[in-house]
Formats: sequence, structure tokens, C-alpha cells
Amino acid sequence: KNIIEADLVDCMIALPGQLFYTTQIPVCLWFLARNKKNGKFRDRSGETLFIDARKLGSLIDRTHKDFSEEEIDKVAATYHAWRGDPEVNAKTQGRHDAKEKDDNLCAPATLRPCVDSVYKDVPGFCKSAGTEEIKGHGYVLTPGRYVGAAEVEDDLPAPRPGVHFVYVIACENGSYYIGQTDNLPRRWQEHLSGKASDWTKKHRPLYIPHHEEFNSREAAVAREKELKTTSGRRWIKKAIAEGRARQAGGIPFEEKMSELSARLHEQFEEADRLEAAIKKNLEVLGYSE
Repeated sequence: KNIIEADLVDCMIALPGQLFYTTQIPVCLWFLARNKKNGKFRDRSGETLFIDARKLGSLIDRTHKDFSEEEIDKVAATYHAWRGDPEVNAKTQGRHDAKEKDDNLCAPATLRPCVDSVYKDVPGFCKSAGTEEIKGHGYVLTPGRYVGAAEVEDDLPAPRPGVHFVYVIACENGSYYIGQTDNLPRRWQEHLSGKASDWTKKHRPLYIPHHEEFNSREAAVAREKELKTTSGRRWIKKAIAEGRARQAGGIPFEEKMSELSARLHEQFEEADRLEAAIKKNLEVLGYSE
């Protein structure tokens, strides 16, 4: 409370877990500034930047994550753009352009750094909050409280007559919320707005890692109760960890691998038929082995 009222916090960056070898818990970076209007950058008095980078990074082994250069540039350039530092933004863009030239590749648009001198809030990633807003959150400095949720991709199953869904929501505190509904996209928006449950109102929902479909509400309610048991929650964690959970818009890992394997065998058979046809044509032309 004291450092907020003294306007010392310049930026808060939430990092994902598994970045460090000494601990696997998420880490938060604090950027402090004694004078936010020293003339070197824009006047940021009464403002604090929150960046939620917990969804960035990729596993380099089973227990450790790492950031790519593009992801590092994205976070750094966002802070510099908010602070009003066009010179550093230009340097960041220069490094990025040089890498693209060397690799002859273009990074995905979602990873390209924000090199504009004008900062913009990005839902689910960054938010510039004033002192009064921070006071309204009880002086809590967790970035997830401020950045909100990213725009939901259109990958949730659409409501259908007679179909009910049991869903699992991953929350920012590491917990899983379990519920059932006949309209998953609408219910997800209600959770995001804090209108669906006291639990997801208190613990921000991140994404839906698992959902199931049923032909009756009774069956969905029964499955919901089953998943809420100790053994059910244990099954959820294991299914998600092993990639067997049914993601929104996707299919379970085992079903996907079976489908891909069957398609691969079909391609092998087609390749054998093509090889036989080519050999036959070569024999006609007098080039047989």
C-alpha cells in the first residue's frame, strides 16, 4: 500500500513457472521508479504497467521452460513503448529485423514486438492501470487482476439442442473449477465477467482445458458430481498432464493419434501403389531392373 501511494511501482511482469532451475513456481518482476516524470521518458505519474507473460515460453525439457528471442522482445518492447522510449523500441526492431533477414523467416504476428511509440492495452497480456484502480483491487499487484482475459477464440463448441456440457476451467491460482451447462460459449463469458461463480470471480479463469458432451442434463450433472470427487479431480489433473483432455475445439490425444496413424497408413499404401505403377511404366519403356 505504501509503495503504491508513494507511486514507486513502474511495472509488474508475471512470468510462467518452470523458468528457473532452483524453483518451478511462477515469478513476478518488479520495476520501481523513484521519479516517473524525470524528463527522460514520458510522465507516468500515477500509472503502473501490468504485463501477464505466463502464457509465453515453451518447454525445453520435461521440467523447464524458456523464452524465445521474439517473446523477450515482445515483453521488453511493450514496456519501452508504455514508458515512451522510442530509441530503445527502434533498437529492438532492429534486432528483430536482423534476425528475420538472417533466417529469411517472419515471426508470427502474435510474437512481433510492439515497436510503436504509442502504447496500447492488450486484453490478456498488458494493461496500464491508475492508482485509483489499484486501490480498488485492494493494492494487489498481481498482473492477472488487471490485464483481463484475451479475446476468446471461436473454438468452443456451439450449443445444440439436447446437448449438455461438463467443463473444467483452469484458474490463475492453479485450481480447477468444474461445472455443467447447455451453452458453453455463453457460460465461459459469464465466468470471465465474474457472474457465473464466486470461485471464478475470486480466482481469475484462464482457459478451458477439458470439456465433455452429454445427451441429457441428468447425465451431465452426474458426471459433474463424479469429477468433483477427489478421484475425479485426480483424473482431471492426470488427463491434462498427459494430453488426454478434450480441449475446446479439439479431440482427446489418443483419438487424435489413432486418426493420424490411420491416415499415415493410408498414405503408405498409396505410396506403394504409386511405386508399383511407376515400375510398370518403366518396364514398358524398357527400363526395368
